[in-house]
Amino acid sequence: PYRALVMVMSGANHETEAFIGITRSTGRQNTLYANLIYQTIIGSTNHTVRTGVSYMLDQYNERYRDSTFRRQESVPGVFGEYTYTIPEKLTVVAGLRTDLHNLFGPIVTPRLHAKYDLSKRTVLRASAGSGFRVANPIAENTSVLVSSRQLVANERLRPERAWNYGLSLSHDFRLLNRYGSVVVDLYRTQFTNQIVTDLDASPQQIRFYNLRGESFANSAQVEVNYQPVKRLDVKLAYKLYDVRQTIDGELRRRPFISSNRALFNIGYATKKEAWKFDFTTQWIGSKRIPDTQLNPAEFRRETDS
Repeated sequence: PYRALVMVMSGANHETEAFIGITRSTGRQNTLYANLIYQTIIGSTNHTVRTGVSYMLDQYNERYRDSTFRRQESVPGVFGEYTYTIPEKLTVVAGLRTDLHNLFGPIVTPRLHAKYDLSKRTVLRASAGSGFRVANPIAENTSVLVSSRQLVANERLRPERAWNYGLSLSHDFRLLNRYGSVVVDLYRTQFTNQIVTDLDASPQQIRFYNLRGESFANSAQVEVNYQPVKRLDVKLAYKLYDVRQTIDGELRRRPFISSNRALFNIGYATKKEAWKFDFTTQWIGSKRIPDTQLNPAEFRRETDS
């Protein structure tokens, strides 16, 4: 009882071909993933341990104009996770994994999650940890390829790595004999390396390079849900998003990301949900547009949308 040994395996083949104008873009990716997990308890179900080994083989080949991104990743890893639980009060999950990347060496990623029930209606969650990934610049920036810009990548792109921290507080309430909830989220991601897609240095180029300086993302969100009458649900949310990156030697707002967002949703269902009605509206604040001041005057754009 309470013990398990699980093997998870998956494989994928993905091929893509596109024409941006008359320029051909092709990509192929073959991925194999295996994960062996062992789970048990220590003394009681209040103490759960998971441990295991994993392996990923990823072959990636992408070509656009005169640029080629090709690599083969072979990544064995080991991991462990411990969960401590006090039912209906506290849950703490601590994890640590180490991956041995054939291209980038050993990578250690710790993680910690906690959930604490302040009361039957109020729950506090917290998380902290690190993560990494290998970026695919062309596939992740197809929108900026629809331009006359030249793609430039003059250095070896390293994995993106970041630390992130977060707090979330949720509270269920009762107002005028009707139920509702409030959720407040606060999160921060701090990059130690990131692939910069530089559209500011030159209006004629897209430059990809490793981060040289700071890069972070702070977000704060408040969400209120309420049912003023039976079967009528109302949601109101606001998000403040501060995303900055060192681009062309200057710490500035990342382009095309709105700092302010709001959402309103109202939904109604008739008895037995025979009919459902839903209305949603969003408000999205201005976004920074990459610098075009080096263009001739007739091709310069505003600095914000």
